[in-house]
Amino acid sequence: MTPYYTDGQIMIFHGDCREILPRLGTGTVRLVCTDPPYNVSLPDADITVEDRKDIQRDFGQWDQAWSPDLLLAESARLLYAGGSLLSFCSDKLVSSYLTDGLKHRGTLVWEKTDPPPNFRSGYVSATEWIVWCQKIGAPAVWNGGGAVRNILRYPIVKGNGSARLGHPTQKPLGLIIELIQRHSDRGDMILDPYMGVGTTLRAAKDTGRRAMGIELDERWCKLAAKRLGQDVLDLDYGDPHVV
Repeated sequence: MTPYYTDGQIMIFHGDCREILPRLGTGTVRLVCTDPPYNVSLPDADITVEDRKDIQRDFGQWDQAWSPDLLLAESARLLYAGGSLLSFCSDKLVSSYLTDGLKHRGTLVWEKTDPPPNFRSGYVSATEWIVWCQKIGAPAVWNGGGAVRNILRYPIVKGNGSARLGHPTQKPLGLIIELIQRHSDRGDMILDPYMGVGTTLRAAKDTGRRAMGIELDERWCKLAAKRLGQDVLDLDYGDPHVV
């Protein structure tokens, strides 16, 4: 396969992950960290409020009628023994990640410190779920020290500045960096089969990991490649394996 982008550390493949994943080598990935479709899109449900930017709730057809079956099966094949799958999902899909191919290790919660407002009576949606599954056969990589709370608190990516790249479900870079550091070591291969604008790949590059990303929409591939072409940030993220 010819990458859409590569710099020797990070690769992007433009195409359908259903076609590309089966072509990747068995047992070549330490961590699958991804943000697949949630089935939470609400057609024609965007909210317009005077003097405010529209709140997007209709994400398009790609966010509807999705099943994690392929992701789970290919993760079980591609991961090293002890490797992990971290997948964002909705509360309606958590039970779909209980599979014989991987061991369910738990569910994390991303608490949004500044969630979008709710203009109707009821609860404001301020959380997203992250399922952790592990391939059995070896201990899981764990760089979190001892036991840590399963809640990660980060603001959403918003605005029109350099951080916000236009993808409707873009995740905070700091959140992905924290997940990658806990569940992989420097030099490990990270895979994101639903890459979007490449936040997982950018986090991998900044923390000394290798990574592969797959994305169907060339708009996001182009933005991710531009993002990855920037210099690695000279920051200390508290990685226990920084040398």
